[in-house]
Amino acid sequence: MNSNLELFKTKDKEINNIAKDRIIMTLDKKIKESLIFENTNPQYSIIKRESAKKRLKMSFKTIFENALEFILNIKPCLMLSPLTVSYLFKDIDYKFDTVIFDEASQIKPETAISSLFRAKQVIIVGDKEQMPPTNFFNTLENDEVVQKTNIEEDISSGYESLLSLAEGNLDSIRLKWHYRSKFEDLIYISNKFIYNDLITFPNSKLPKDYEGLRFIYSNPNQQTDEYHTILKALQTLKQIILTYQNKYSFGIVVFNTEIEAKANEYLDKFLEQNPDLLPFFNEDVKEPFFIKNIETVQGDERDFIIFIINGKINKNNRVGVVFGEINKQNGYKRLNVAISRAKRGMIVVSNFKHNDVDWFKSEQDGIKMLEKFIKNAELGVDNLKHLDLDSNFKSAFEQEVYEQLVLKGWKVKKQVGSSEFKIDLVVVDPRNQNKFLLAIECDGSAFNLAKSTRDRDRLYQQVLESRGWAFHRIWSTDWFKNPSLQIDLIEEKLNKLLNINKENKIENKIISNQTNTDKFIKKTNQPTEIFQTYPSINKLIKQVGYHSLANQTGFFIKKVSDLENATSYILNQIGPLLLTSVYKIVRDITKQQRVSDTVKLAVSRMISSIGTLDKDQFLIPYGWEFKFRQSTNNDNKRSISEIHDKEIKHFILTIFKTNNMAISTTDFTKELTLKTYNKSISQNSIDKIQHVLDQMVKDKIIVEEIKNVYRLI
Repeated sequence: MNSNLELFKTKDKEINNIAKDRIIMTLDKKIKESLIFENTNPQYSIIKRESAKKRLKMSFKTIFENALEFILNIKPCLMLSPLTVSYLFKDIDYKFDTVIFDEASQIKPETAISSLFRAKQVIIVGDKEQMPPTNFFNTLENDEVVQKTNIEEDISSGYESLLSLAEGNLDSIRLKWHYRSKFEDLIYISNKFIYNDLITFPNSKLPKDYEGLRFIYSNPNQQTDEYHTILKALQTLKQIILTYQNKYSFGIVVFNTEIEAKANEYLDKFLEQNPDLLPFFNEDVKEPFFIKNIETVQGDERDFIIFIINGKINKNNRVGVVFGEINKQNGYKRLNVAISRAKRGMIVVSNFKHNDVDWFKSEQDGIKMLEKFIKNAELGVDNLKHLDLDSNFKSAFEQEVYEQLVLKGWKVKKQVGSSEFKIDLVVVDPRNQNKFLLAIECDGSAFNLAKSTRDRDRLYQQVLESRGWAFHRIWSTDWFKNPSLQIDLIEEKLNKLLNINKENKIENKIISNQTNTDKFIKKTNQPTEIFQTYPSINKLIKQVGYHSLANQTGFFIKKVSDLENATSYILNQIGPLLLTSVYKIVRDITKQQRVSDTVKLAVSRMISSIGTLDKDQFLIPYGWEFKFRQSTNNDNKRSISEIHDKEIKHFILTIFKTNNMAISTTDFTKELTLKTYNKSISQNSIDKIQHVLDQMVKDKIIVEEIKNVYRLI
C-alpha cells in the first residue's frame, strides 16, 4: 500500500510541476515570438521608446490603449485594482478570460462593476468575517439617494461589498483549511468564535521564545498613559529581533490611528537610542516592518506580530469596555483581522489583565471575542473551559498501536491537535520533551476527514511536514496481518530520526512514509462473509475449452457434451447475463473473431433450453436464486449496468438488514460501485439503482423517508 501511495504522491507532484513548466514555456514562447521582429512591432517600439524617456512620458492609460496586445503577450496576468481597471480600460473593448477579486469583502459592488463587465468568468475570493469596505466618505445625502434607488433595477442594492453580492447570487465554495499559522493557538479563538472549526494543523514542537500566542503585561504607572505600553512593545520587539535576527519578519498592530502615530513617533526615538537595530527596519525586503492599525492591516501578514491593546483605567483601577471600533456592531471582524496576521508568533502587550475588565457590561460580539482572546493569550489554550479535550482512541486498532509503542518504552500522545483535524498518535522526542519525533496515522480521524485522495495522502502530509513533522502511516490491513512487523518499521524510523544530529535539519526534511518497501505487505481483498465472490467469465471459458460452431462432435468437458451444455454450464455459474454478454461468451468458446450472425443463431437456438430471456434482455438460468455477489479484482469486475435488478434488490435488502437504518441513493451507489470493483460513479449507475429503489417503494418493501433516503418497512 505504501509503495502505491508513494507512487501517487510522486506523480501528483510531477503533474503540478509539469503544469508550472508548461506555463513558463508558453509564456517564454510568447515573449520570444513578440520580440522576433522588433523593428516591425509598433507596440514594442512604444514600450521601448517610453521606457527610455526621462520626462514627458505617455500616461499608462495611453500606453495600454496603444500597446495592449504586446503587454498581454509578455505579461498575460495583470495585477490591478478595480479602479485602475476602470481607468486604464475605459476606452478599450477587451474581455479577460478570468478576473480574480481578492479581499472582496473590502470592495464595494459599484467599484467592481467595470472589472466584472470585462470578465468572461470571475472568481471572487474573500472572508465575510473580515473588514467591510470603508464608509468614511459616505454622507447622509448619499444614503438618501440609495433609499430612492429602485432595488429591482439595481442588483447591487443593499450589499455592503462585492463578496456579499456574490454570496447572495452565486454558488460558493468554503475553504476549510487554515495553514498560515504555524501554531494552532494563533488561530484558535477565530477558529472557535467565527469559523466553526476550520481544519488547522499542529506543529511538531511546542512554541519557543515569542512563538505561538504570548501575553506581556505592561504594568503602567499612570491610568491613561499609552507610553508604557508602547515602550514595552518596542522593548519586546528588540528582544525578538535579537533572538531571531533577520530570519523572520515583524510588525506591530494597534487599535487606532492615534496610537499608530504615537507608536511611530516612539519608534523613531527608540531607534535613535538603539542604532544597531536600524538594519532590521530596511524597507527593501520582501516583508518589511510595519506599524498599522486594525483598519489598515487586512491583507498583511508577518512572522511575528506585536498587538498593542491599551485600555482606559478608571479611578477604581478597572478597565472599561470601551475599545473603539471593536465596540461597534461588526467590531469582531476588525478584531479577527488583527489577531490573524501572525504566521509564527503573536505577542499581546496590554496595560490590563483579563480579570481587570468588566466584560459583562457589553453584549457586543467584538467585546466577547476580545475577552476570549485576552484569556487565551494570558492563560493559554489548555486553561480555556470551552476547549474540547478529546483524547479517546478512535479505534481498537489505534489503541493497539499505542499500547505496543508504550511497551517498547516510547512516550506517545494521542489525538494531537486543537481542531477537527487531529494526528492519531505522536511519539515524543526522548531528547526534548517539547518536541514530537514522529506523527503516526492509523486510518483515524484525519483519514476519514479528507475529502479526496490528494487531501488525505499528499496535502495533509505536505502541510504537516512544513511544520516539522516526520510522518508514518500504518494501514489497518497491514497491522492486522503482522503487527510486530509494523512496530519494527516504526522503531526503525524513530531510531533513524534520533540519529539526525542537528534538530533544525529535521524541521524541513521530508521523510518518506516508506522505510523498506519489501517489508510492507500488500493489501489484499478478502471475500466478505455477507456476499460471495462473483466468478471470472474468462476462467470459465478456459475451463469448458474450445468447440467449433461447424462441428460439435468430439467436444467434452466433465459432463458437458456440446456447445449448448457448455454455455449452460457457464450461465449456471455466472447467473443472469445480458444477451449481448452471452453472444460474447459463445464467440470466445468457438474462437470467432466477432459476434457474427452464426453466433447469434446458435445462441437463439439454445435460449429456451438453458434459461429465460426477460424484458430487459437478461438471460436467466432456470431455477436461479437472485443473490448479489461482489467483485474482487479486474478479472471478475462488472459494470452496474450488467447486474440484474433483482440482484441489486438483494444487495439493497442485505444492506438494509445489516445496517438497520435509513440509507440514501448516493450511499447505495457508492457501496455498489465499491463491491463491483469500479473506480467511479456514473449517472447511469445512479439511475439504475434509483429505478430499483422506486420499484421497491411501489412494492411496499421500503419507504422513502425524505427525498432519496429510504428505510426498510
